[in-house]
Amino acid sequence: VSAALEGLSLAARRHDELMIFLDAVAVKKSHDVWRRLRTLRSLDRVSLMPDLESRREPALRSDLFIRPEASSEHRSVLLDAMAAGMCVLSAKDPVVEALQHERTCYVCQEPTALGWERAVLHALEEPQRARALGTGAQKWIRDSQSVSSQAAALIDAYERLTAKGATAAA
Repeated sequence: VSAALEGLSLAARRHDELMIFLDAVAVKKSHDVWRRLRTLRSLDRVSLMPDLESRREPALRSDLFIRPEASSEHRSVLLDAMAAGMCVLSAKDPVVEALQHERTCYVCQEPTALGWERAVLHALEEPQRARALGTGAQKWIRDSQSVSSQAAALIDAYERLTAKGATAAA
């Protein structure tokens, strides 16, 4: 998280309009965030978003959705951001199949301050590319996360379980 915050602060030097909205729950878990932001002189650019999971609409109206850690903790918010066509910047996370570099999002290949700065500047200074990533994310959500595809996957899982002679515990 620290590298992403520093990268955002570096990018903000070239983009005065950049505001940073942080998930209050994530900030509460990471005690050094405020100290780091103070050191980076970025406190004036930061606002907390309380209860991001249940009040996600403001986040979905932002220009970028940044997922600085490999964690599926906010998976539904990530999928909502992708469904909304947002440009997603993320840390590498091989567990989350939605994160497909240059198809559905931009995966920060180098999780350093400079790597995150490049990722943010890439999105801000190449808006057509950022829009293309958002469109790719929407298409992926539409094609692979529809209710019918989820139901089909569940039916397939049940069929595989019952075909193997699995029995339910009574």
